[in-house]
Amino acid sequence: MATTNNPVGQYSAALKRDVIVHRKLKMGVLLCRQLDWCHLESARSMPFALATVANPRLQDRAREIECKGPLSEHVVSRHSVAYMMGEVPAEAMSPDVMYIRSVAASRPYSKALRRRHENLPVTAQLALNTARMETMGMPSTGWKVDVCLMTCPCRFVKKFA
Repeated sequence: MATTNNPVGQYSAALKRDVIVHRKLKMGVLLCRQLDWCHLESARSMPFALATVANPRLQDRAREIECKGPLSEHVVSRHSVAYMMGEVPAEAMSPDVMYIRSVAASRPYSKALRRRHENLPVTAQLALNTARMETMGMPSTGWKVDVCLMTCPCRFVKKFA
């Protein structure tokens, strides 16, 4: 930097130099601390989950959809022809397995938002592609839900549960 006789200029030059040195020192300290933190995090053991815990977002959505009514249970009648012919799998009669049919939530157009949105409370709404995962690939009998294991082959559950 050029030297001047102006005291304000000398002060500014010294201040700039101190700020630059301080900034470099501060950044170096931050990088060292981040490196230490990364070593500590990688050495820390995480508890292994033994049980499935549902996401609160998934629970809110299931509760709202259940209230609206687009979920239905597919019950295999023992008096049907398929049951008499032995075409019904044994797991369909198990009390641990249920077949649940899901219908997508209605998506009315909102002029204020200028787009379609689900007819559910905001806490239970999903984007279109995420909501589509609930019914994508669903068999005609519905999703096979294991009540004991709390599992469902739905893509939404695989992603969020």
